[in-house]
Amino acid sequence: MKIKAAVFDIDGTLVPYGAPGPGQAAVQALRELAQSGVAVVIATGRARYTAQWVLGSGIKPDYFAAVNGADVTDAAGPVWQSRMTPEEMYALVDFCEDHELPLEFIFSDAYYVYVEYAAFVEKYCGQNAASGFFDSVLRDGEDQVRHLQDMPFGACAAMDARHAAAFEEKYGHLGLRFIPFAPGRYDVLRAGAGKA
Repeated sequence: MKIKAAVFDIDGTLVPYGAPGPGQAAVQALRELAQSGVAVVIATGRARYTAQWVLGSGIKPDYFAAVNGADVTDAAGPVWQSRMTPEEMYALVDFCEDHELPLEFIFSDAYYVYVEYAAFVEKYCGQNAASGFFDSVLRDGEDQVRHLQDMPFGACAAMDARHAAAFEEKYGHLGLRFIPFAPGRYDVLRAGAGKA
């Protein structure tokens, strides 16, 4: 049976936790897969622009399933996209404003922090802020206008399990799912979205 595609996550798979990027052995293995005719697919919760930055120029996947599958692209561009609705987005903003919880949305050009930008930068960018990476992909979105251009693919909320449960209780009809990816941080996915 011929393998048609190989799918890889980034964090903890291609890039060990704490490492700045993939090791040379991983890069070489993916090159060999591609040369043998196997499609290389990256499936990640990250946006494409941060995924490619972490992977570096040595890995050129055939497909990206970014933002937990909400933004699927190949070399020619978008293959499939799912964006949040205004109702989903406004519910997240209202809830996070009420509880003073940092909230960022993942748009096609950058991450925009709509709620508690200063707290988000202080808590989550830390020592990485000096690298200049966040200057290129993280924006202060507290004016809350970026979504007027196009809607976000997904969101990331800084909260605990108690807040996630409270959001579900109030806005469960929207079908949003909160997937923890780090202590106190959740990817917020639309119903039916996922890396698979």
